[in-house]
Amino acid sequence: MIDISEIFKSQELRNAVTAIEALIAKNQTPQAHAGQKTFAQLALGRTLNAREVIAIVYGNQPSNPGMKEVLSSGLVGWTLLPDNKETQLALMTQAMVTYMDESDRAAGLVDQPFKLAGDIVSRYVLTGMPFLTGIVSHDVV
Repeated sequence: MIDISEIFKSQELRNAVTAIEALIAKNQTPQAHAGQKTFAQLALGRTLNAREVIAIVYGNQPSNPGMKEVLSSGLVGWTLLPDNKETQLALMTQAMVTYMDESDRAAGLVDQPFKLAGDIVSRYVLTGMPFLTGIVSHDVV
């Protein structure tokens, strides 16, 4: 059996994490301003916070990568069926998958044999940690 704790303690993993963090920092996209509400605050309460979502989707302020795409899908669901949270969540989930698929395609993971470098670029550079931790990490379905 593999000793996971030894892997986490390994110099190889620390080196890999340091290198990936440097790659992310070098290629970082604009992030949301510090006061912007989180995805969960905007879209996962009892109702979608439509005014603030509209301001983000149609505004010029930077937002976390993928945030506008996912929120705009939730807004469509809210506009069509304001009392149907299930439909809103389904549309936002589809937008999440589409956003991640676009990153995979851009990194060559769809039409080429799998390469670890492509997976790293897709997940951590193109999709980005703000998307993975701020949007995908929430249980929306």
